[in-house]
Amino acid sequence: MEHAAFDQGLAQSLAEHLKAPCYALSELKAGNLYHAVNDEMARPLKK
Repeated sequence: MEHAAFDQGLAQSLAEHLKAPCYALSELKAGNLYHAVNDEMARPLKK
């Protein structure tokens, strides 16, 4: 993740390389983080 004020696309590039999601800091409040983790855990593993 990168803060919007400093976003250079590095976090997104890393997430794409790792085949992982990329979240903005604003999305990582307690309730949103809980739902993001639950959603990711519900996805089938990528090979």
